[in-house]
Amino acid sequence: AVTTAKIAKEAVAEGKIKNDAVTNAKIAPGAVNTPQLADKAVTTTKLADKAVTTGQLGEAAVNVNKLADKAVTTAKLLDSAVTNEKLAANAVTSGKIQDGQILASDLGPVIIRTAVDTGVPTATSTQVVAICLGTERLLSGGGSWSGALAKVDLIKASFPAGNSWVAQGTNNSGEPLDFTAYALCLQ
Repeated sequence: AVTTAKIAKEAVAEGKIKNDAVTNAKIAPGAVNTPQLADKAVTTTKLADKAVTTGQLGEAAVNVNKLADKAVTTAKLLDSAVTNEKLAANAVTSGKIQDGQILASDLGPVIIRTAVDTGVPTATSTQVVAICLGTERLLSGGGSWSGALAKVDLIKASFPAGNSWVAQGTNNSGEPLDFTAYALCLQ
């Protein structure tokens, strides 16, 4: 007896609808859209698995505050994704570098600085210091005798001192020789 034509427009108010009377089958396709949804009505438990994909995310929607602790793992990073610009100052410490992975050639050019005491008389000791210059950093060094060696010539000591290398030796050859100290300096 009560047909659609007999019901006035907006005559059926919310209070006239029985609880659970409006089911999914009674809702027209597209009838529920953003204005019909209450704030925070769609919660995590209301979303189907894998319902939110990359296409549904707004620009900058996922930020640091939205990531769970330890959520970004090595497997989630693209090859070459972490560049120098992405690293914070002092982020890479010696504990983060695998042993044997950094060579002197990776750090920069190595320059050999020398200092020479020429014509050191026989039976005479000398000390020569080779110095790394400016911003160069000492890596290593040594000392050596040059000339026609008739006897064993002695290197008494060879050691670093600040940003320089000290070499000490005694000429036992029987003739004057040159004594050279050298420092390997990282530029």
